[in-house]
Amino acid sequence: NFTILQIIHGNQGTDLVVAPGYDLDIKLDAKNFDSSLHYSGNGSAEANFCALHSLTRGAILDFDRATQPYCKKEPAAFEKSLDSMLQQEMNFVNDNKKGLSAGFVRFWSANFRYSSYSLMLIYPYFHEMQKQHSMKITNVPQENFVVVKDVPEAFDDNLLELPQYQVYLERYGINAELTSTL
Repeated sequence: NFTILQIIHGNQGTDLVVAPGYDLDIKLDAKNFDSSLHYSGNGSAEANFCALHSLTRGAILDFDRATQPYCKKEPAAFEKSLDSMLQQEMNFVNDNKKGLSAGFVRFWSANFRYSSYSLMLIYPYFHEMQKQHSMKITNVPQENFVVVKDVPEAFDDNLLELPQYQVYLERYGINAELTSTL
């Protein structure tokens, strides 16, 4: 039951993941937003983890944006680059999980894992748009779908509230229909 929020002040911001029962106090100096941000109270370990991630790795949504240039690469190179970026996120959570609830670690890890799967599912189209320098794609070559075939069937009803899991489900269903005719 986690919810991802963004706190924005001017041109600065941070991610915050909250859950029922959290009771957080926030302290920060608006002039030094990122470096002064600190949470206390119930849920503060997770909130401070999110602040550290925003400060050192960027916003949660930056993962999707940062991987988009990889779509220019051929399938094997795309998957290798995406795997590397996902592993960096998994290493970050493993290196900084002290004090975090097991549920939060599962949520955080699943968010990036399913984001990665979703990116793999749109690769055939994004790759073709990059190759043709156009958003008006009328034909996607079958070889672009090799990445889609590597996406696991990883259904988990416990993750239905996770936005990235919802995107995965939608894209997986669409691709299942399309690839069944290939």
